[in-house]
Amino acid sequence: MSRLPQLKRLVAEDFPEQKAWIRPLFSVINSFMESVVATLDRAVTVSENLEAEIKTVTFTSVPTASNPVTLSWGFTASPTALVVGNIVGATLSNAVSIQWTYGGEGLRITNLIGVTPTSTSPISLTLVCFTR
Repeated sequence: MSRLPQLKRLVAEDFPEQKAWIRPLFSVINSFMESVVATLDRAVTVSENLEAEIKTVTFTSVPTASNPVTLSWGFTASPTALVVGNIVGATLSNAVSIQWTYGGEGLRITNLIGVTPTSTSPISLTLVCFTR
């Protein structure tokens, strides 16, 4: 991803005939542009800018429908997507995908496809959980 271009301010002097009314307008626009550029220039975070949370869970065997891993959910809206961010302690045989459900008990992970435990050591899984 490329960096944002250098911010160029709008100046009333570039519009001499409209200077009287355009200066207050440019003041508001410049302030807005500076705020947006500052936010987008490496300051967008999952927890502060999206309805999402990053969760890390550790378990000793790959979850199944009869032995799911359950996570709490901190939003009123239901989750719509779980994205696998990192897996430690397992061999990845294919692209990893996750099967999950959501209900009164929270997020239930019922399968990790493409994941084989490497030993009896725990598997650590980092997820980004989105709503909407």
